[in-house]
Amino acid sequence: MASYAISVHAHFYQPPRGNPLTGKIGTERTAAPYRNWNERNTEVIYRPNAALGNFENLSFDMNDSLLDWLSHRGQETFQRIVQAVRTHRQTTKTSNVLASPLHHSPMPLLSRRDRLTQLRWGQASAKARFGVEPRGVFLPGFAADLATLQSVVDAGYGFTMLRASQVDGLPRRWGAGPYQISLPSGSKLAVFVVNDDLSKSMCDDIDERCGAGHWARRELGTHFRHAGALTLLYIDGETLGKHRMGEAHFMHYLLNHEAPSVSYKPVTLEAYYNSNPTPVGEIELLPYQRHETDVQRQLRDAFHDLMTEANLLFAEVVGDQAWALRDQSWHKSAEHRELVQSQIVLQQAWANTEIDDFDLGVTYPVHCAALAVELIRAATHTDLSGILTDRLPAEYLMTFQEAQDAFRQEFTAATV
Repeated sequence: MASYAISVHAHFYQPPRGNPLTGKIGTERTAAPYRNWNERNTEVIYRPNAALGNFENLSFDMNDSLLDWLSHRGQETFQRIVQAVRTHRQTTKTSNVLASPLHHSPMPLLSRRDRLTQLRWGQASAKARFGVEPRGVFLPGFAADLATLQSVVDAGYGFTMLRASQVDGLPRRWGAGPYQISLPSGSKLAVFVVNDDLSKSMCDDIDERCGAGHWARRELGTHFRHAGALTLLYIDGETLGKHRMGEAHFMHYLLNHEAPSVSYKPVTLEAYYNSNPTPVGEIELLPYQRHETDVQRQLRDAFHDLMTEANLLFAEVVGDQAWALRDQSWHKSAEHRELVQSQIVLQQAWANTEIDDFDLGVTYPVHCAALAVELIRAATHTDLSGILTDRLPAEYLMTFQEAQDAFRQEFTAATV
């Protein structure tokens, strides 16, 4: 029997792109010979990993826009992923899915109300897609401060995960925990800690085409002198097949054969947490540090002002139940439909300023902001476009105005 436990968490994320009203992506020439990157990554990443059974053994999270696309355009792969979660639950009586905020927002930059909404939307998405209520949540980019961790507790989660570089006080033979972080309110949160060095080594070996057996013997087999009861590795799920075909096979053989051969038992985080709920020690969260580009800062400032005014209007129109309604309406809402949708789209705009690329990091969030303005106009006859025309840099203003005109024409045609 294995003496140590190992868990690999994979974060699967594709940024939403294309038309934020219809969800259609269209053609992306860089994805050739496929029509777009969702189609390409389905063929080289999601389908091979699903076929090999990797989703049964990984701890993973997957963003909702990707799951929505797969459920319509990659149905066979989507059903295999859903079945993998069911199989894992039947075997272990726990889920191997972690929730993630509905949009890929850095949580420390959001208000408390918006953090709670994102975290609750993530819970609702996981329940709708997989039929589970995850006990853990993955924070995009591992971005966290004490207020973020408090929101994780307030949203009802039991644990999250952080990188070793984010915390202080890890013991020498530290392992992944779970540890405990005490919050100013008196609340406490369980935290698993990623082994950054070992994770990087694993990813390097995948890229360099070394076999899982070679890596397990060389790295895991010599890790015992540093290991705690659990070792947690992290991988960006988009790398499991994006560069070379053997990457999905690397993970398959690592979890099914090579890790056990060097006395590591693969587990998933929720299963380990349920069996080992008592923290192994107390650690501290280091101050949150953030670096952003001028583009990201300019867009955030403009969107912040728009979101502030939109939130005031939303609360005024909907009344006392405004935020409860928003929290419960992650996908659809029959009541105040346009206003709720504008809130979702504004959150999406804010999240996608993270991508420092003109086509994805500027055009798409500006289109989202334009759609939100038109949804608000349709619902309340209030025009908030002046907030962005006054604040957006000139090179983005034309993009906003063109998108606004296009959405207005679509709404007009729909009512004729």
